[in-house]
Amino acid sequence: MRYDCGCENEEVEFGVLHCVKKCEYHVSWLLTHNEDTMEYYTTMGCIRNGIPHNKQYIVELQDAFNSIDCSIFKPITNPGRSNGSENFMLEIGCGVGVYVPFFLKQGWVYAAVELSKFAAYWTRNCFDVPVEEAGIEKFDGGRYDLIFSAHTLEHLEDAPEVMKKCYGMLIPKGKLALILPDDTDKINPSHWWFFNENNLSQHLKAVGFKKVRTVVRKIVAHENFIYCVAERGE
Repeated sequence: MRYDCGCENEEVEFGVLHCVKKCEYHVSWLLTHNEDTMEYYTTMGCIRNGIPHNKQYIVELQDAFNSIDCSIFKPITNPGRSNGSENFMLEIGCGVGVYVPFFLKQGWVYAAVELSKFAAYWTRNCFDVPVEEAGIEKFDGGRYDLIFSAHTLEHLEDAPEVMKKCYGMLIPKGKLALILPDDTDKINPSHWWFFNENNLSQHLKAVGFKKVRTVVRKIVAHENFIYCVAERGE
């Protein structure tokens, strides 16, 4: 389908929309919005006066996910884990680490993968956590009790394939927690994938995930945010 601006999306499996062409205006917009800078994250409100700012993100995170699964971010002894009581998690696309203090406080053994050189460096040095500078598609990590990703899936080259990869990286009964925008804004210049609650759940179940639960929150004016928890089976 072609939109007035010139952007084009195709409908793929389960009715998910995938952008196949950006209009000239949005191509120009992407070229002038460099996400690999301090200026970008300051504009986004993640950094204020050179200091990480995360309070609003944590409040929104807890409010939404507690309505789905109040235990999702509490490390527990998992029978699928053979190395004792440590609980390992991976964040995909950590940005400048707005969620890192929360996860460390909960007791997770934290690691992340982040494509932005600036953001990966910032998060490593601010929070003393391992962050691999890479895209998730090329990441060769371990096995995790929890994989978390906020506002990353919609930017990827192949979001459905990454869902499959996440499933493979989780231990039995491990959980995937996602935050992503819905498909209200179908011509967002930086988004390549547009999901809604229903087709996101369908995709995850098709991969093999169980107990897929979602809730939607209105955080910004132009789109809704989907909060999703999915569990790998035994």
